[in-house]
Amino acid sequence: MKRLALRTAMVIALTTVGSLVALSPPVSAAKGKTTYTSVYANIKQSECVKQPQSKNAGFVSFRCGTAAGWQIWLEYEEGMTFVSLRRGRIVNNTGIDPYTSGDTTTGDRLELRLRNGTLSSTVVRLNTYSGETVTKSVLAVSSMGSGGCLVALVEPGPGQSAQARSVADKAATLPCKE
Repeated sequence: MKRLALRTAMVIALTTVGSLVALSPPVSAAKGKTTYTSVYANIKQSECVKQPQSKNAGFVSFRCGTAAGWQIWLEYEEGMTFVSLRRGRIVNNTGIDPYTSGDTTTGDRLELRLRNGTLSSTVVRLNTYSGETVTKSVLAVSSMGSGGCLVALVEPGPGQSAQARSVADKAATLPCKE
C-alpha cells in the first residue's frame, strides 16, 4: 500500500525565490528500464531576481530559482535571450539564443526532462510577436549533454507538447541545430 501511495504522490516544492516547481508523479523503474519525468521551473522574468549589473553594459541577468538541483538563469544580451542551468561549475545552455532575437521571447515556464532522475533535456516555448500579437509559438527542445544545445523546434499543432517531450527524450542522440 505504501508503494502505491508513493507512485501516485505529486511532489510540490517551493524554491528559494518563491517560484513553484511541480514534479511529475514518481515512477518506480524496473532494473534496466529507462524512465523520464518532468520538473517545471518558472522563468517569468517579473518573478525572477535581477542580478547586479555586469561590466558589459548590454548584459542583464536574472536568477529564476532552482529546479531538480539546477539553478535556472535568464540572461539578455544584444537582443537575444539565453536560458542556462547551473550546478557548481557545470553550465548548460539551452542554445535558443539565435532564435530569440527581435520580436521573439521565451514562455513563462521551462520543462526539465529527467532520465532516471538525471537532467537530460529541456523544453521551452518561443513566442514570435507582431506588435502585441503572437504570430507563432514553437517549443524549443535542447539536449543538456556536453554544455547543452538546441536540437529541435517543434511547430504548433495538435499534440505539440507530447511531440516535444518525445523529441526531448531522444535529445541526447540528436545533432545540434546550427
